[in-house]
Formats: sequence, C-alpha cells, structure tokens
Amino acid sequence: QVSEAEPQHTPLERRLDELGKWLAWAVIVIGAILAGIGILAGREVSMAVEVAIALAVAAIPEGLPIVATIALARGLWRMAQRNALITRLSAVETLGATSVILTDKTGTLTESRMVVTTALMAGEEIELENLVEQASSSLLDDMLKTAVLCNDAVLQKDGKAGQDALGSPTENALLAAAASRGLWREELLREEPEVAEDPFDPDSKRMATMHEQGDRVHVAVKGAPDVNIHDCAVGSTATGAQALDEKGRRAWLERVEGLAERGLRTLAVAHKSAEPGATDFDVGLTLQGVFGMEDPPRQGIGEAVERCRNAGIAVIMVTGDHANTARNVATEIGVLDAAEGAPPPLAGSEVNEMLAANRHDELLRARVFSRVTPDQKLRLIELHQQQGHVVAMTGDGVNDAPALRKADIGVAMGIRGTAVAREAAEMVLQDDDFSTIVA
Repeated sequence: QVSEAEPQHTPLERRLDELGKWLAWAVIVIGAILAGIGILAGREVSMAVEVAIALAVAAIPEGLPIVATIALARGLWRMAQRNALITRLSAVETLGATSVILTDKTGTLTESRMVVTTALMAGEEIELENLVEQASSSLLDDMLKTAVLCNDAVLQKDGKAGQDALGSPTENALLAAAASRGLWREELLREEPEVAEDPFDPDSKRMATMHEQGDRVHVAVKGAPDVNIHDCAVGSTATGAQALDEKGRRAWLERVEGLAERGLRTLAVAHKSAEPGATDFDVGLTLQGVFGMEDPPRQGIGEAVERCRNAGIAVIMVTGDHANTARNVATEIGVLDAAEGAPPPLAGSEVNEMLAANRHDELLRARVFSRVTPDQKLRLIELHQQQGHVVAMTGDGVNDAPALRKADIGVAMGIRGTAVAREAAEMVLQDDDFSTIVA
C-alpha cells in the first residue's frame, strides 16, 4: 500500500509549476509580438528574431529557485527549533497552507501513558487502583497472564522500586499491571516458551501468540472486544468455562460500552489449547475478560484544537479505538462540539457503506472516525483532497505509512513512531505533540 500511495505535489510546487507555464506562454506571445513589430518597422528578420529571443531569455526569473530555496531553508531551520524536523524542503510551505488535519488519538492528542484501571470478568468488575491490595483472584491472574504472554513489550526491574518499559503504551500498561501482581513476562515465558506469533493486524484487530504447553500449545489472544467476543465460544467463570451464546455476547458488549463511555480504551483477552501447528487463532476461543485503560489528554491540547478552529483548520480524529472512547476524548478536547452540529463518530463499517453509496457529504462533515483501517484512511484523505483541501495526516505505526505518504504532508511521531512511518512522512515531531503542528 505504501508503494501504491503516490505522494502529492505540495501547494508551492503546484503554484510554481503554474507560474512557470504562465511565464513561458507570456514570453512566447510577447516575443512573437516584438518580432512582428520589428519586421513591420523595417528591421531585418534575423535581427528582429534575435531581439525577441534576447528579451525572452531576459524575462526568465533565474533567481526564483534560489529565493524560494532560501526562504524554505529558513522556515526549515525555524521549525527544527520547534521540535519539527522536515525531510522534504517544499513541505515547509505545505504545513502553513493546511486546511484539514487528520490525526490519530493515542500519543498525539493524549499523553500515551496507558494505565490499566478496570478489569471486567464474568459477573464482576474490579477497579485496579491498587492491584496489590486486591483479593486473590484466579480469573484476574489468568487474564493478566494471557495479556503478558500475548505481548511484545519488555518490562525490566532494577531490583528496587523502579521499572523500565520498552514497547507500545498499551502493552507496557498490561505488563505493569501484571508485575504489580507478581507476574513477570520472562518467568512466564520460561514456563511456556513462545513458538509462534501472529502480529497485530488492523483488519483482524487482534494479536495472537502460541506457547509450548506439554504436548499441546497454549494460544493467547488480545484485541478489540467487538471482534474477540464475537469469536469466543465459551467464557471463563469462577466455577469453570461456560458456553457463550449470542445473548451472553451482547451482555459482554454492553459492559464494554459502559467502559468506553467513561473514555477508557478497551482490550479483550482470550485463550485456548490447540494442537501443535494450529493457525486458526479465531476459532474455539475462551473469553477471559476485558481490560479498561485510561490515557489522559495532553496538557494544552484543547487550546491547540481551538487555535486550529479559529484559523479555519478542521481537526479530524481518526482512531482505531471504540466509538464511545473516541467520542469521550474528542468532546473533552474540543474536536467534537455538539454546538457545531457535527455528526457522531463514524465506525469503519459505516465508512464503507457511505463510500459505496456515494454519501461523501456525510463523510466530509464527520469529525471523529473509529475502528478505521489503513485503506479507509486513504479514502478519507482522497475525499478531502478532491474538495481542494490541503491535508495533513499524523501517524506512528507501520499501518499509517500509506496515509502519511498519500497526504499533502505526512507528520510522523519521532519518539514512538516506527521507522517505516518516519520514512513515509515529510515531517517528524521530536516531541510527539499535536501542539507542535499548530505552532
């Protein structure tokens, strides 16, 4: 998708190209007129043509590229002082001409400091303000074990109270929650070595790992609740596994809605025992529960969004989180304002339906999108570009790279962004802060 997403010419490049064409035609016309006047005045044809050519050459602004380069270089230098590194010189002017910003939520609009605050289990909801003080719960520990096994982050302890985490904020939060219960990834992996991994995919919205467990393998899965719960045939309870029918799944999803309405990011965990070599990660799963995680908005982000609105720049949140979570955060920081009459958050499935029905006006009015795929991000960028808007896109992951390349200016996160995202973008934020884009 990255190779297929053609980068756009910047507004400055387009205007300079138009200026060059206009000057070329103007010089040709003026030269022809002067040559004709010279011939009519009795001069030799060769002399009249030479004069016309000389005037045409003199009219070409040779200094324009130099002046433009110097101006852009100064802008690049000033932006570097504001923690914004430009990888394409002409993109300096593009940011100033931006009229629409499509931004992800986690880490850009929020602090990216995930903390597990709630655990939903069968018939029970635990607030995890202090996990150490929680009564012994085998269901909670089993949930945390699955979250630790299905994880790529690393949490190291220095023998004292300090802990250093390396990995995504979500996975770091899960490791930290498990560590407070005495569950450490390296110890669990010694008991159940990892033998295979199915990485997170934005389409399936899940990640799975497989671990040795005697003559069978233990499959650990974590991902979006609306997907994982649908794929689970049974659920864990205090008295053992129980069949999970449609009514039971709806009850779970209603509980998840409650967490999302509080602005929490939700993540379901499930597992199963399988034959060695099994690849059906979404069949016969046992639902263990759902974690709710909090990620507070960045300080000053509300003021930055308001500055964009006052400047006539539309800020659109495009996130993979639940619709209620997206709505809560968007309302808190001012991206979604009921007084504006903007429609509620649109889910990825709704985006596909609207695109198929050519309901583009509704998509253009929306300010919050949830559960979107990389391909849908591309389509949204194209829609706004077709309306004549200059579109900026922020992102940090590999799946954001096509959209970063397609946008008029792609903005990657320098701290937590992947190398693929940084290479696809024209601007890299050294502080991962949305306010830097506004400045």
